[in-house]
Order: sequence, then structure tokens, then C-alpha cells
Amino acid sequence: MKKCLALIIMLVFWSCAASADPDTITPFISLNQQYSDNILFVDDQPEADWITAVEGGLTLKRKTERLDTSLTGRLKQRWYADNSELDALDRSASGGIDYRLNERFSLGGTADYSKDSTRDRDTDTTGLKISGDREKFGFSVSSNYFVSEKTKAGLEVRYGNTQEDEDDEQEDNDLFSVTVSLSKNLSETFKNTTGLLNLSYFRYTADIDHQYPDQLINGLLVGRDTLQEYTSDTFQFSAGFSRQMTEIVDIFCLAGASFSQTDEKTNTRYVHTQTGTVISSGSVEDENGGVWGGVISTGVNYNGLKSTMGLALSQDMRGASGTNGVVQRTSLSGKVRHRITEDLTLSLRASCYLNENERTNQDDTDDLTFNVQPGFRYRFTQTLFLTGYYRYTHLDDRIEDTQTERNLFSLTLKKEF
Repeated sequence: MKKCLALIIMLVFWSCAASADPDTITPFISLNQQYSDNILFVDDQPEADWITAVEGGLTLKRKTERLDTSLTGRLKQRWYADNSELDALDRSASGGIDYRLNERFSLGGTADYSKDSTRDRDTDTTGLKISGDREKFGFSVSSNYFVSEKTKAGLEVRYGNTQEDEDDEQEDNDLFSVTVSLSKNLSETFKNTTGLLNLSYFRYTADIDHQYPDQLINGLLVGRDTLQEYTSDTFQFSAGFSRQMTEIVDIFCLAGASFSQTDEKTNTRYVHTQTGTVISSGSVEDENGGVWGGVISTGVNYNGLKSTMGLALSQDMRGASGTNGVVQRTSLSGKVRHRITEDLTLSLRASCYLNENERTNQDDTDDLTFNVQPGFRYRFTQTLFLTGYYRYTHLDDRIEDTQTERNLFSLTLKKEF
């Protein structure tokens, strides 16, 4: 049912893009070569390998006085030199539409779908390690309304689903969220300053089904499986400002609070392997009294003629795939880009994530992740590019008392048509 819904939404975006007679149609193809010294991103007995990937895709864009549409589809085939069982075809599609009904009111929507197999895909964006194949889709509907020349209100509703599959474990996560935002130009009182206010609610549900190896108990071959169910309702509030300090420097700062109410349930069954008869079953439930937390988002950006820089600090509650629940995520990230010549650009990115969650009946989460990534981009022509980077990742699981490290080297040659 969920896959059918994702397909219907993407078909709607395809039809909108096609009927809009796109201004630009950009096919592209790329060749990527990577070397990783820990392809499965494990803390014990890491395995190194060379990974070759060929990716092809198409981007459609259309822009008129009132309507903006975009759509991108990708296919990516991965080959492992020494671990061919990991070879996979990854695919993704995303689209967006924005329609301005008049000078004050606009409506928009997005949709995205992906199926990928990379084990360390989220370490540089969320700090979390996710194993197994993952399939996800989501869509959103949004609107913006100018209450006055200086005040704008926004509303966004989003739904997303993520499914992960390993040999002995399957995880299914759903996220529904509503966000209301308000911004007002305060320049009459504070020069080049905009006041910001955000209110959000999200419900995150997660189910993990885990099958354990069969055991011989009293002469019977018995299998055990557990189903962990998790539901969290979270409310978040933040207020603050953004300010243009100079023509090339801006800052922003928001602070607030969050409140989460969580229900957990663990169901356990023992089954006779040969007949399928349930020998025994039981469940453990828990409802916490609600947890308060802080919300912060602050940073500074520099946009010079040849260089750009950014530094950001944030903390809030997030649904977290791979943890069967919601985590409090604190992150510190920075990035620098400098254009050496018209064709050569150097970059440096670094990030640190702390994901925390205390559970009653299930495993706690306390992961500290650090990433650093220097890289470059060279433009041979207007449509031919070479990019490369080195990324070091260190994950400290402070519950299991394990450390996971990975060194990754990557080169990509991309051609647009």
C-alpha cells in the first residue's frame, strides 16, 4: 500500500513536469570510484574494498511567472571488487512544485523516493549508523501567505516512511509532521533583522521485527522472535531572529523547548520451528510521563567573492532510523569553500553529532559521531566535472562501548548533456 502511494505521487509529479513543457531537460551520467577500509562500517574486523559505480539520470525544470516545477530521477549501479554479494542497483527520484496564486499566497509540494544499499549513508548527515538495505519515500504540502508587507506565515504538512531490511531484522518507520512558521521584518526597530517563530508537531512510529537463531530446548527446536513497537508524539517551539550583519555576513539564532510523550511495547514469541505452533508469548509495555528538552539553532554564514563559510549549532528532537525511536540530536557543523580559479574549487566540511535516547524496555542510544571531509571540484567544460574527497568518520557507541572508524576516498567524473 505504501509503495503504491509513493508510485502514485511520483506519477503525478511526472505528469505535471511533462505537461508543463520543461524549459530545461538535463540528462547526466557519472563514473565513481571509491576505496573504503570499512565497507560495512563495523567496529570489529573491518573489511576493505574498491567500489565502482555508474550513475545515470535526468533532470526536468520549468519556470514561469507563477509556476516552478522540477523533477530528478537517478539509477546507480554499484560493483564491489571483492564482495560481489553486495553489488546493487540503487535508485531515487524527487520532485517539487511551487505555484503562486497571487502576490501574497503560494502553494507547494515535494515528493521523494529512494532505495539504496550503502551501509554508512547517514553518518555524515545524522551521525547514525544504519545497516541493511533501505527504501524510503515521503511527500509534503506547504503554503506561504504574506499577512502584510513585513509579515509572512507558513504551513507545511509532511509524511514519510522508511523501511530497512537485514537478514534477521526488519524495521518500518512512519513520520507525520505539521510545522507552522512566522517571520516578520523588524528593520524599523533592529536594522536588517527578521524575527522568526516556529511551532511543530510530529508523530513518529517505529516497528522492529527481529528473528533469533533456533535453539534446542527440552529436545524441541524452538525459534524466538520479538516485535518492538514505539510511538512518540513530540511538540517543539522556537523563536529567534536572523540578521544581515554586512553584505557578506549573516547570523541566525533560535531557541525554545520540546516535549515528547512516548509509548513502548515489546512482544516476544517462542515458536516450535517444525510445526509453527506458538509455545509461549508475552509483552512488556511502558508509557513515560513525558520528557522536556531544549531546542536551539544558531549559526553564522560568510558569502564572499571567492570564499564561502558556515558554522552552525543545533539541538532538537528527531525521528531516527536504525534506533527504533526518537533521539535528541545535538550537532555542530562547519564548511568552507574557496575558489582557486574559475574552474577549481577546494572545500572542507566537518561535523559532530550526539544522538541520545534513554529507553525503558529497549536499547538506549548514546552515539557520538565525528566527520571531516576535504575535497575539490574541477570543471573541464561547462558540462564536464571532476570531484573528489576524502572522508574520515569516527563513531563512538557509548552504550556498547565500541568505536567504529572508516577512511573513504572518492573520485567522480560527471558529464551533463
